[in-house]
This record gives sequence, C-alpha cells and structure tokens, in this order.
Amino acid sequence: STKYDVVLREVRDLACAIDARYLLFSYSNKGKLKKQDLLDVFSTRGRVSCQGFSHKENVQKNLTTNNLWLGDSAPNLEYLFLIETT
Repeated sequence: STKYDVVLREVRDLACAIDARYLLFSYSNKGKLKKQDLLDVFSTRGRVSCQGFSHKENVQKNLTTNNLWLGDSAPNLEYLFLIETT
C-alpha cells in the first residue's frame, strides 16, 4: 500500500507542476489524504473552492484480495477542488 507521505508529496508536486489558470481535482474521502490535506496543498497555488457530494463506491471494492477496504461502511464522498491559480 502506498504511504501517506508519498501520496501527499506526489499531489503537491503535481499541483505545482501544472501551468494553468485553473486546476480541477477530484478526490475521494476513501483515499489516503484528508480533505484538509488537499486544501492545505492547493491553497499554496491560489484561491480554492471545494464541493463534496455522495458518490457510489466502486463495485470492485468487494473484490479486493488484501481485505483493506472490506468492512468500511463510512459514506463515500467525492470532493471536487477548483483552484484559481495566482
């Protein structure tokens, strides 16, 4: 399983590497990073707005061979982060 610090670094590197006026990033609450982690990273690039909504889970969740996801009954949320870069 990928470690938290690796994922955080890669998202930070990606956000910093893109030369665009706007960035749109989608992320699930079931990922390694928390919403606040992403807000902290993206706020270094500019103004951030975030909208969360319920999202159907991937049907392959129950097909996992490592059982890491099994038993996770928390609601699945998808977040859309819109960053207006400065």
